[in-house]
Amino acid sequence: MINRVRKYIRRHGMLKRGDRVIVGVSGGADSMALLSVLHRLRDELAVTLVVAHMNHGLRGSESDADGDLVGNTAATLGLPFHERQVDIGNLAKREGLSLEDMARRERYGFFHHLLQDLPADKIALGHQRHDQAETVLMNLIRGAGSRGLRGILPVRENVLIRPFLDVSREEILAYLDGENIPYREDSSNQSRAFLRNRIRLDLMGHMKRYNPRIEARLCDLAETMRLENDFLERETAGALKRLGVSDGGDTALRIGDMRELHGAMQRRVIKAVLERRSQRQNGISRVHVDAVARLLERGRVGQMLSLPFDTEVFRRYDGILFREKTRRRSKKAESGERNGARPPGIVPPFQGAFRYRIDDIPADILIEETGMRMRLTKTGASACDLKSENVVLLDYEKITFPCEIRNIRSGDRFRPLGMGGTKKLGTFFADRKVPREIRKETPLLVDGEKVLCVVGITVSDTAKITPSTKTCLKIEMI
Repeated sequence: MINRVRKYIRRHGMLKRGDRVIVGVSGGADSMALLSVLHRLRDELAVTLVVAHMNHGLRGSESDADGDLVGNTAATLGLPFHERQVDIGNLAKREGLSLEDMARRERYGFFHHLLQDLPADKIALGHQRHDQAETVLMNLIRGAGSRGLRGILPVRENVLIRPFLDVSREEILAYLDGENIPYREDSSNQSRAFLRNRIRLDLMGHMKRYNPRIEARLCDLAETMRLENDFLERETAGALKRLGVSDGGDTALRIGDMRELHGAMQRRVIKAVLERRSQRQNGISRVHVDAVARLLERGRVGQMLSLPFDTEVFRRYDGILFREKTRRRSKKAESGERNGARPPGIVPPFQGAFRYRIDDIPADILIEETGMRMRLTKTGASACDLKSENVVLLDYEKITFPCEIRNIRSGDRFRPLGMGGTKKLGTFFADRKVPREIRKETPLLVDGEKVLCVVGITVSDTAKITPSTKTCLKIEMI
């Protein structure tokens, strides 16, 4: 077993010469074996060890006995010992967390505090193959994606290391027995109040009836998903770079650029943007990602999606914009204006003018002032029932060329679908609740002084498609 652990440490580059390693030891079989193995390898690996123990205060005298065993073992081995006691039960009630989540948060917080305080380089934990299999199953039950199906990582953030992740529970018990190393049994491991215990005590045994090597297969799955997820995360980072996504500030994703990506990569990009904005991975679920994807593909111009972590996503003509929620953004803007500068990361609304002449169809238009792109093509009447939020269709015969694409001007009037008279375009925008910040960037198709189409929203009643329409003009945001 020691040789396998040595190879596993080297394969994953867990330790380097001179590292100071905090060994998290609960007193249970896995962590006591880990402490022993690392102690035997310390000279060969040229590392120093520090023992850390967290007393969760959940099992009274049992918890105290755990700490005594770990402390005495550290003293016998001549290793520094650090212990922290907390009342996890009261903390969990106060924070509204489960005992498992609260204990994990406090335990890892303690280890990371030591990492900075000592200082040290690595934190070694005793997770083994059975823990890995249970974690994969638990994450699958909770609806995890490929990231969750990686299970427990051998190395995390180049700090947390799990040297026993390729070792079975049976091997660990055999090692402890052969070396006469004492360890503690945690009575709470038999409680079915915890999901992980129910998986280990009930579900895993049932699954072994179908495949006696189910634990090995789940560990194989975790390794496969780890490698594939590493590749996909590198691909996602490349996609974010090509899309011009940076940390902080407002983030815009153009629908044309996103459509060039595979659907799976689109969702990874969306999730990555949300994670960068929230600076966290937990709490961002498939529900949030799917909602943003729907807004991108089928959302109305001006539609807003409110998400956790003070983020809102705003549907623009050419895509979506991630930004701080309006209340926080307004306060930031007010603060910046008082200092005579626009705060970084806040995208100002377009206030200029643009005008592009169209002599013939087909035509591709790039509105350089806003970065929007559109394609104008002719299509037969049979395709004029096309439904899409990114496409508008007009009766081609009702348009006189040359025409132009421009934005709103003072005095513009428009005849909305179904109306007999005209309406000021500004009033139409207000009635349709088009946000003021995008009205100046809204493209119009204009024939002379006649507004035929508010691109991305609607067409004029004078250019609408009728049963007698033979040819359509299709305007598509790309």
